[in-house]
Amino acid sequence: MLFCRRKVCIVEGRSDIIIVEKLLHRSVKVKLLLCITLPMPITITGDVAKAGNVVRTSRQQFLLELEPSSKIISKKQENHNIRAEQEEEWKKIKQKVKEKEMEKAQWILTINKVKYQSSPEEIALLKRVVYAESRGSSTEEQMATTETILNRAVTRNLTITEVLKQKGQFQCVKSDGNVYTGLEPNLVLVTDERVTEQVSNAVDEAIYGENDITEDLLREEALRLGLDPEIYADGGAIYFYEPDPKIVSEKELASRASIKVKVKIGEGEHFYYKVWDK
Repeated sequence: MLFCRRKVCIVEGRSDIIIVEKLLHRSVKVKLLLCITLPMPITITGDVAKAGNVVRTSRQQFLLELEPSSKIISKKQENHNIRAEQEEEWKKIKQKVKEKEMEKAQWILTINKVKYQSSPEEIALLKRVVYAESRGSSTEEQMATTETILNRAVTRNLTITEVLKQKGQFQCVKSDGNVYTGLEPNLVLVTDERVTEQVSNAVDEAIYGENDITEDLLREEALRLGLDPEIYADGGAIYFYEPDPKIVSEKELASRASIKVKVKIGEGEHFYYKVWDK
């Protein structure tokens, strides 16, 4: 019986097995002509047709006309290619991680594909504000609050500090530049030590993570309402508010009723949105 098995063509007759020739090399472009004479009658099966043609020239002599094809690749070569691709992919991942670690060490953030130079003091201020605004919320809502502040900074071409200290934007930030919780006259100063580990980790995850929670949710909501997600979702939320009468006046709450696309994070208290339809 004559048949092909991966990389070698084997001729088998009774108890004898003769390795005739290796069939495949990627670089081979010409036909291989092999003339084989065997001392005993053999049977030719159709399996060999996958590699080429077999022509009987006499009872015991056969001419094999083999045409190597890119489709017939040895398992060894396939494994080698797979390993090479995996190694290349792993190199890219390691390089990306290395670059991110270097940027993190230099306080360089990537916000909506924009490189932003921050500082330890600015990130500490951001964490104090997120603590004051969302300390009783879930990690996801704390991340969403962080993302909204970052998105507003790059959208308005402002620094994070400028966004946080902008007049009338964050009630927890007072005129003295410090962050407080509570309502007057019972204000409590927020120091770096008061910021919980949960809030600190949530801010870090929002800063260095890959996805924007608010963008994903706003996109889903815009599509559900039949509105353009590019307008109402791309880049994520740049505003949020808490519909609490103690914090927001009835007039302000009424004006926010016109916001078409806004989302909550789970059972959270804040609404996040990008466009204020007035």
